[in-house]
Amino acid sequence: MAKVTPFGQPANDGERDAIYYLRRLPDNFEIFHNLEIKQNKETFEVDLVILAPQCVFVVDVKGTHGQIEVIGSRWYPENRQAYGSPVAKLRNIAKVLNTMFKDSNRLNPDLGKVHVQAVTLMIAEDVIITDRDGRDSDHITYCDERCITYFQSCDRIPDYRLTDIRAFFPDIKRSLQGKARPKSSPPRYRDWQVEEELGRTDRYTEYRANHLLMGESGCTARLRVYRADPYQSKADRETEKKLISNAFKSIYQVS
Repeated sequence: MAKVTPFGQPANDGERDAIYYLRRLPDNFEIFHNLEIKQNKETFEVDLVILAPQCVFVVDVKGTHGQIEVIGSRWYPENRQAYGSPVAKLRNIAKVLNTMFKDSNRLNPDLGKVHVQAVTLMIAEDVIITDRDGRDSDHITYCDERCITYFQSCDRIPDYRLTDIRAFFPDIKRSLQGKARPKSSPPRYRDWQVEEELGRTDRYTEYRANHLLMGESGCTARLRVYRADPYQSKADRETEKKLISNAFKSIYQVS
């Protein structure tokens, strides 16, 4: 089972499901998730960085459903507005990471030969991508057995890069832990935007939060967020939700 190292919290259930699935990678893999990387004046938000024996993957998790056509640098989802190719954004981040790793230990020039692969991980079961020009297809995989094979393959590593980077794991992890930060935006839970943390216990954290749909007049509430293992299966998460819900109902009935 792959090791999971969180920088921040998954933004949604799709990201949690992706991390849960990717944990079945071998135990010589490490998954870093929800981080920010600053380079000069730019800040890049990254869903996942996967440290594999053969290379480093920088991953964007996408939950788009249905048919998507790739035309040039744009993705055109069925019945939805087009958006810029996530692969193009990731290629830029991959270059930033490669430079960051190389600069982390200038006494070891082979760090510059570590390959960083940009990958968009599609998590919707019904997604179908048409990429007639093949511009992005080598950088797309899916949240099933295909991604497990993809993340263990050396097929997409250029000839001038290394195919075994295990000796550089300490330098790469040191670089990530030194340069990357958790995503900086305050937590948001469905329609509630956190303004301030009020306190915490071993089981939950309490916040003051505003409802996003109530306009300027707003609706402020004390929000209690229980801790749960974000990487467990959906069924286990549902069981935990019921336990928390029962605790809430008990308090409500007493009050």
